[in-house]
Amino acid sequence: MRSMNHMPNTYLPFLDGLRAIAILSVLVFHLHSDWLPSGFVGVDVFFVLSGFVISASLCRQPPSALLPWLKTFLTRRFWRIFPALCTCIGGIALLSLWLIPESELSTLNRLTGLSALFGLSNFVLAYYDTDSLNPIIEYTLYTPTWSLGVETQFYLLIPLFLFKPQLRLRLIWSGLFLSVLVSWYLSLQHPSAAYYLLPSRLWELLLGAAVFLLIQQLGCAPSKRSLSCITWAGVIFLSLGFVYSSPVAFPFPNALATTLGTALLIFGLTLNPNSPWVGALLRAPTLTALGKISYSLYLWHWPIFCFYRWNIGLNTPWQQFSAVCLSLIATVISYQWVEQRWRFPKRPIKA
Repeated sequence: MRSMNHMPNTYLPFLDGLRAIAILSVLVFHLHSDWLPSGFVGVDVFFVLSGFVISASLCRQPPSALLPWLKTFLTRRFWRIFPALCTCIGGIALLSLWLIPESELSTLNRLTGLSALFGLSNFVLAYYDTDSLNPIIEYTLYTPTWSLGVETQFYLLIPLFLFKPQLRLRLIWSGLFLSVLVSWYLSLQHPSAAYYLLPSRLWELLLGAAVFLLIQQLGCAPSKRSLSCITWAGVIFLSLGFVYSSPVAFPFPNALATTLGTALLIFGLTLNPNSPWVGALLRAPTLTALGKISYSLYLWHWPIFCFYRWNIGLNTPWQQFSAVCLSLIATVISYQWVEQRWRFPKRPIKA
């Protein structure tokens, strides 16, 4: 047993390893959905990870009044998210003028791109009742920005849960429970709203926040054997999510296995980061390198795939290989010259 008065203040490589797993599943699903029919749950992995790292970032800020505290947090989030997002949207808009006939660009496409700049594209897609697996989505250039809209709205809400230290865990669990009820109802009655809007996704983000607070408040860590069992349980649940998740009744209950698996992995590996099997895999240099660029890859791969569908197709192995290569090139450029250039300031646990 060891004392757990606070979270580790060092970089946790396995978080980037989990990001890499998430972005690979999304990329494979978008490239050819038959290869990984449940690959869309990679977004749910990102949500739990975001809840964890955002809570860590907020709770480590020096105590202050609410408005200065909120201003510092939102400034960091702005420089982390929006330079790369604006660069991608601007670049794709210019390329679309060259590669896609004006008559073929739908109103939905324009509205989604414009609203994405304000973190609202999820409302546009929900309003148009656009099923996430609808064929029109394959030709809408800015579709993946819906999840950034959910996260942006979460950034405005999460400080209210965490500002009072003595109420944090109680508020988190209350919000999580209410969101589960909303998500359950909307998943059955209004699937598009359930898929795209924050109220039905909030429980996933708050689950990550709850994991951080539970770790922070532990008097002592569980034994390594217990943490190993928790970690392997996370692997099993996450694997079940990637194999068996269905877009029906989603996100609740069909995102439950994925989110629970991610939460268990974060808990187990944060307290035992040197886990010899799962931890070693998620700390692998290739995975952590991919995890570091996952945000830019998430932004760029989809519009490039769309351009392929519009112009030359995305069906043959050569087309798919070249589309992935172009996505990686755009990603590396974005990461090196936009993300890293504008990122401010650095945080102990990278979000």
